[in-house]
Order: sequence, then structure tokens, then C-alpha cells
Amino acid sequence: VLAIPAKRFDKPTITFLTADQIDALVAAPDLTRWEGRRDRALLLTAIQTGLRVAELIGLNCADITLGTGAAVSCVGKGRRHRAVPLTAPTQAVLRVWTSERAGQPDEPLFSTRTGNRLSPDVVQRLVRKHATTAAAACPTIRPDQIHPHVLRHSFAETLNQPENHPA
Repeated sequence: VLAIPAKRFDKPTITFLTADQIDALVAAPDLTRWEGRRDRALLLTAIQTGLRVAELIGLNCADITLGTGAAVSCVGKGRRHRAVPLTAPTQAVLRVWTSERAGQPDEPLFSTRTGNRLSPDVVQRLVRKHATTAAAACPTIRPDQIHPHVLRHSFAETLNQPENHPA
């Protein structure tokens, strides 16, 4: 058995967005439209919290706490409850979005115009659409390689940056 060679395979490279690419992606939605404001809030929340797509589209209006101790509460994989703190810029965007959304506590935070939850396919489509728009401002963005899980990787990569750790 020891003489059998180990399988050799290429390990896929984990892609993530740089700070400039994140800024371009978040700036891509058209803020004059309701969907654009929703998409900006969704993208910023995804990048800043590292939520999976299922967790993101499963958020209700009551799952966001703004002000002192601002956080997003969600139930993730394996029914694990977690609360992710929010930064001031994300709070500002979500404060505007929740006041415009004006949803009941048990309604989806990110919904369609008819009030239904977004599907994972729709989230993937809007991320790709805004990545295509952002590529004009930031040529290093490759829209064909940007999908919702890349936003999660980008969040994880920001945690690995030395300037984000206390000295």
C-alpha cells in the first residue's frame, strides 16, 4: 500500500478582492434606483460580515441591530447562531436601507420588489452584474471570476491583514 503513489491534483486558488476592488464593486450599483440601493446594502453587508449566500438571503429586518453594539445576527450552517459586528460605514448604509425598506421584523431584509426573498441565483446574478460594471472603474476585476463566495473570502482576507490586528 505504501508503494501506491499519492494522487496529484491542482489545488484551486482562493480568490478574493483587494480594497480597491471592493470599493469599485460597492460603488457599482445605481443608487438612483431602489434595486441599486438594495444591492449596495447587500454587497456591503456580505463583504463586511462574511455571511454565506443562504445566511444573507435568510436575514430578516429584525436580525439587524444598529447603534451601540451594532451587529447582524444569523443562523448559519449546522444551526449555529452568530452575531457579526458592523462597522460605522456599513451601519450608515443599512440605516438608510432599513428606513427605506420599512419592513416588518419578520420580513426579509433583502427582498424583491414584491417582498419575496431573493434566491441564491439572483444574488449570484447581481454580484456578476455589478462586478461587470465595476470592471470599468477597476480593470483588475475579472467579472467571470467574481461570485458571492468571493465576497466571503474577501472578508476572511481582511481578517488576515496585520493592520486589522491589535498590537
